[in-house]
Amino acid sequence: MVDLLELTDLLVRKGKVRGKPVGMNLFYDEVPKAYQGRRVDPCAIVRHAMDDEERVYVDAEYHDCIAGAWHAGFTEATPLVNTGAYLSDNISAFSEEGAAQVMSGINVLPQGMVIGIGAAPLDDMPRKVEPDWIVVVCDPMHANTIGGVRSVKDGVQPRAACGTSLCGELFAVPHYEPNVIITPGDQGGRMANRIKPEEMFVIVPFEFADDLHEILTAVPNIEGLLDATKREDSEYWERKAARATRIPVTAAPAASAEAEADEAEVEEGAPFTMTMPWDDEAIRVMADAPADIRSFAVGEAEDYARGRDEPAVTRALLEAQMAELGMNLDDMLVGSAAGSIEVAGSPELAGSLELPTSSSGDHGFAVNTRAPVYASETSTIDADVFSIWMVLCDIGSWPQWQPDVAHAALHGPVEAGSEFSWKTGPGSVSSMIERIVPGRVLAFSGSGMGAKVRHEFRLDPIDDGGTRVTVSQSMEGTAVRGMKRMLGKITATSMATWTTSIGERVSVDST
Repeated sequence: MVDLLELTDLLVRKGKVRGKPVGMNLFYDEVPKAYQGRRVDPCAIVRHAMDDEERVYVDAEYHDCIAGAWHAGFTEATPLVNTGAYLSDNISAFSEEGAAQVMSGINVLPQGMVIGIGAAPLDDMPRKVEPDWIVVVCDPMHANTIGGVRSVKDGVQPRAACGTSLCGELFAVPHYEPNVIITPGDQGGRMANRIKPEEMFVIVPFEFADDLHEILTAVPNIEGLLDATKREDSEYWERKAARATRIPVTAAPAASAEAEADEAEVEEGAPFTMTMPWDDEAIRVMADAPADIRSFAVGEAEDYARGRDEPAVTRALLEAQMAELGMNLDDMLVGSAAGSIEVAGSPELAGSLELPTSSSGDHGFAVNTRAPVYASETSTIDADVFSIWMVLCDIGSWPQWQPDVAHAALHGPVEAGSEFSWKTGPGSVSSMIERIVPGRVLAFSGSGMGAKVRHEFRLDPIDDGGTRVTVSQSMEGTAVRGMKRMLGKITATSMATWTTSIGERVSVDST
């Protein structure tokens, strides 16, 4: 069974879809009571579900477009619509024959076949309603990934649409042809859904929903792909050979004592081998990339820097490199900083608290920044990372210093998969640790009172020996939606309490 909450989160985080993914349904006998009729252009129900998080439907009464209602099979069309004359009369590029073909066949449902068509946020589908297909809006790069969900399995290419009605592509084509559809939508459909120039639609039959997880989390072996496809006289081979013979930074001669100190500092914190200086931000960025990508991307980044006579690899340079490839830096960070940062301090003390010594958990787990309720608070604390890490990992002691926590009990070691129970505010919560990156990230999920909660502590050391602490939380679910404003204020206050309390606890421990 497909977990719609997890699938929603995955499409938002990895697929970078706008708003919420939308579950769409054809209703043959009755429209479920959970849906609200909307007198809008029929295709606009995507926007109301995607951006406004509403469960909406259109039918013969609730619509505001004769052409869209005809595509949906609700009403008979006027002669101007069903012959396509409204297109050829008003768009000079359309011939009468072309317009007539566009308005016939596969993009029109039989009249009276359905009594309504509904759209709802994928993570808020009514009970016992399974979507017929999923609709998302995203940029072309991520549309390419999501749209390939079937073709990577059986080689069947997605159907591409252009110059046809979005209503037909949303309602009728998936009924006749159970295949993925990638489409920019027609001008009217784009306007009704407020689509930006860089956005497009992807329509995925629900039968392929299980495969979305695999295609969105797969990490390609980029170096292997290039090795297999580059011709023998390609400059790629020269660059690869040059990288293999370069001396790592740790063994390279330093031009001065200051340069030597800089190189040693960079090398000490880096989870990969470099052949030129990297700044701390660039190291953190590359540490967050999966190992398969990192092994190739490090060399490419250094080649990019040398080609521009840059003395070091910086975050800004990595961003410029990604921009030239039509990507952004977040698109590369599909993994985690697994194993990239060691926990400094006393091993004996760490062992007494059963602190984790290696990364574990779902590297894709993250707080949902687009959830109905989301809050994040960042504070700089005058303490080293290890001291703060000890406080966070001693979950049983939370009630001693966090005034919002009345009880906390960890059932097992501090590692991914371990569960703990705690009482915060008026309710008891059952949580599970989802992700551990020692000295860097402690993240967990929980459920209680009809809400699904994600929580993350993130630690970043800063130059003066202090630590930047970021505490984030998201809440979603049916119960959350009705109290979104109130819960938003409570969550924001709670995040501030966490950062303040952590600082006070660490200060007490150090005295």
